[in-house]
Amino acid sequence: MRRSRVLPYWLNWRGVLCSVLIICTIGLWGCQPQATPSGFLTKVDQVYSGQSLSVLDPLPVDAEDKVYKIRLAGIDAPDLKQAPWGEVAKAALWTWVNDSCRDRTLSIELPSQATPDAYGRVWAYVWCDGQLANEQLVFNGHAIAQLDAIDDRNLTYQAQLSRAQDHARLAGLGIWNPAQPMRSTPAEFRQQ
Repeated sequence: MRRSRVLPYWLNWRGVLCSVLIICTIGLWGCQPQATPSGFLTKVDQVYSGQSLSVLDPLPVDAEDKVYKIRLAGIDAPDLKQAPWGEVAKAALWTWVNDSCRDRTLSIELPSQATPDAYGRVWAYVWCDGQLANEQLVFNGHAIAQLDAIDDRNLTYQAQLSRAQDHARLAGLGIWNPAQPMRSTPAEFRQQ
């Protein structure tokens, strides 16, 4: 009677295939560009909406007065009057600041040519504990990624924001919820 030889799991063809797939997946994940914040530290004073806040320290930009307001670059959050999504986006940003940031301390990354907009806000990327607030709001369905930017303010993290928006849309989160979708973009709502 012939005895069948049992090979260790990693030596049979299924084990080898599974191991190769795991190694390739880890390798591809590691190849994704990992952004690192390069800004200055400051503390949050107030959150005005799902895309704007103020900080306690003045920003290092050329302005007539000391600029303290920040507009999150690369995203468009619902207007506060765009119920219920505007208030939900504001609450999400405030919760993120309070839960993710020790003592509400943020790292502000200003793009090149940072100047205040018509509302006195400087467009920036906001980081805390390795997380990009701009991306987190889009990832959880509280804002739309601005993927058709015409200047470098929105281009720095465009791929990350695009992936975050794809995730939120496929998962049906926030403004993408099929039971209660947002009918018009924030820009369309403001034009009405």
